Amino acid sequence: MLRMNGLGRDKTSGSWVGRKRIPVAIRAAYAATFGAAWEAKFTRPATLGEREARAAHAEWLALVEGRISLITAEVHGRGADLNHKQAHALAGRWYRWKTDRHGDDPGSPQRWTDEITTLIAAIADLGEAARQDKSQPIVLKPIADLTDPSLRFSDLLGQLTTTQNRVLDRIGSASEAADFLARERVALNPEGRRLFLSAVVDELMAANALLRRRASGDYAPDPRPDRFPEWRPPAVPLVKTLGGAGQLGPLALYKAWATANEARTSASTRNRWISVFRELERFNGGKDVLTFTETDALKWRDELRATDRTEKTVNFQYIAAAKAVFGWAARPKTDDGGALLEVNPFANFKMGARNGAKKAIKLRERSFRLEEMSLLLPAAQATILTPKASGILKAKRWAPWLLAYTGARPGEICQLRKQDLKRIQDRWALRLTPEAGTIKDREARIVPIHLHLVEMGLVEFIEGEGEGPLFFKLDALRRTAPDDPSNPRRFPHEKVANNLAGWVRGLGVSDPGIKPNHAWRHTFKTRALVEGIDSVVADFICGHSPKTVGDAYYALEGDAGWPALVRAIDAFPRYRV
Repeated sequence: MLRMNGLGRDKTSGSWVGRKRIPVAIRAAYAATFGAAWEAKFTRPATLGEREARAAHAEWLALVEGRISLITAEVHGRGADLNHKQAHALAGRWYRWKTDRHGDDPGSPQRWTDEITTLIAAIADLGEAARQDKSQPIVLKPIADLTDPSLRFSDLLGQLTTTQNRVLDRIGSASEAADFLARERVALNPEGRRLFLSAVVDELMAANALLRRRASGDYAPDPRPDRFPEWRPPAVPLVKTLGGAGQLGPLALYKAWATANEARTSASTRNRWISVFRELERFNGGKDVLTFTETDALKWRDELRATDRTEKTVNFQYIAAAKAVFGWAARPKTDDGGALLEVNPFANFKMGARNGAKKAIKLRERSFRLEEMSLLLPAAQATILTPKASGILKAKRWAPWLLAYTGARPGEICQLRKQDLKRIQDRWALRLTPEAGTIKDREARIVPIHLHLVEMGLVEFIEGEGEGPLFFKLDALRRTAPDDPSNPRRFPHEKVANNLAGWVRGLGVSDPGIKPNHAWRHTFKTRALVEGIDSVVADFICGHSPKTVGDAYYALEGDAGWPALVRAIDAFPRYRV
């Protein structure tokens, strides 16, 4: 079965196969040049070894991606111009490419004679058609002059009008110029293409003459490459970049996405993703994202996998972030951005694990064990708070118990405020709300306070605090100016959660198989299951999304649903440590 962009074996024949989808916007132009319209296909015999197959597939994929880049640039008018020196320098690279490909096994001398004869005959037919065309004001000189070194083919070509492009197409086909330019990642505008192909004609004659000699056994040194000037790629107009000029690197692309999507994304997401694009900026070496291809993306993913990052981290943090941002840049232009790129190099990446991929090793459950809770909860309960106690000391005292009895996310607890304490139907409750900071899915919820916490004095503690956050001071914000969406501030509750995690590790809960704060969520859900608490209610208390559309209809946050929440919290077993 064919695998998109990957290498696999056909189930029937065992042959090595792969495929690459052609972007919709360029399919017609791609088909006109390279034949394939919807996708390009790779195939090699089943007898080929895996290493050789992978090498051949990588070379094929690079060629197809080069073809896509070439056609995309031509379709959108981003081809480069050439001067006379550049045209001959590029033709010199073509000469080396042509002679290197066939130098070791040139075949028969007649092959190279026939190639030139066929080209001359084809152009002669076009020249004859031009001479008979009454709309053609100037007659092309005899086509035999094509082999006369005293004449410049570009001068002969300039005498044509209606037939010129057809002659160039014949030369391009005979010289395989499109594949060469695709490998070089050089896109030319019409005038640049004319100059290049005019220069290639001379090199085509010389290359075929050399290959005829090679085929006859003459391997004397070839002095011709010494005549070519050094090739320096011309500047290519960029796609619409930020501000319309300059290079667009990965980090600049991320900042454009972050600014456009500030209202739809959380600061925590943007903080995670900016680190992804800093890493991609390093990998890309400051180059423009216009040159970043799917092959580059695959190399980046392989580099990430070679570190101590798990497959889950690589796929669902790094690749997912890059896929989303590049996808935004490659979509059609809208009011909030897009149309910065033509192709998303991550579009065909799948998030599932690959065969043989490095997977996180799981040696234990993700919830706390009794011995761990017996270290952590008593230490929290033994923490003494004075009137001048710091926010982190207050967090050590109460945050572990709150996490244990709510299954909430650590950040949701560490950002609690005094005003989040509520009295509902004669029961104390906590309101976890985006007004206090970051809440996943941006949906507030109210959770009844377990009676054990009430007995321990939680309500008295909260009521005795000043207005605002319980575990940090409002003036702890490192940055008070308006937030930069591309580099969001880190809020104090994140620092509190990190310090709390370090404290838990210091108590001896050091197993790397669990997360020192997040493990309470697993513990809460497991204990709720054991006690037979309805999974829909447990999901709501923890802030998990409903599993079905039907589950989303339960209005547990309303007056009618409140008794179900109270019943669940009261059924939740007390921690006796």
